[in-house]
Amino acid sequence: MALVRGQVLTANDQMQEVCNYMGILFLTMARPSDLNKAEFDHFDLEKLVWHKHNTKGIQLSRSLYEYAYRSVPIHSRVADMVQAQRLRWPESRLLFPSHTDQTQPRDNFRKGLERFKALPGVPAYFQLYDLKRIAISLMLTGQGVSHEAISHYVDHKGNLETTMIYDLGLVDPLRPVTQKLGDLLGI
Repeated sequence: MALVRGQVLTANDQMQEVCNYMGILFLTMARPSDLNKAEFDHFDLEKLVWHKHNTKGIQLSRSLYEYAYRSVPIHSRVADMVQAQRLRWPESRLLFPSHTDQTQPRDNFRKGLERFKALPGVPAYFQLYDLKRIAISLMLTGQGVSHEAISHYVDHKGNLETTMIYDLGLVDPLRPVTQKLGDLLGI
């Protein structure tokens, strides 16, 4: 009985963490690689801002005026998930550390994703990057947010052509992007 209870608690813990991970990915329209390297210090939970370090857009930038990080607004629910992760990993600097070495980023969510994919209605081909695709597609469907703002928010460096594939700086001008997504989801 104790072993079964332990397995259930472990499964629930894994699902809670994968839900936090997927929730942050979806509400920030971030790349999984950006979130994997995210540190608690990168988040200003009072101002609701994520200072994204090591993003693909910064790595690709050749501009001398670029900063070491991009600041983007986050939804208050993202702040809640970051706080939940802080309670889970009080000694780690990483938001999603490896369970075996908290100084290293988590390399996968295999078991949690397997459980998620087993839920009714979740396609077997689901990938974490699909969360970004779905969120961008939702935002591009006449929600009153400019395509340029979405492109900049998702770190496409203003490349509208890249952003428009998903049509299936300054922080405050981008705030409507994340707020509208939260409003659409009713959170």
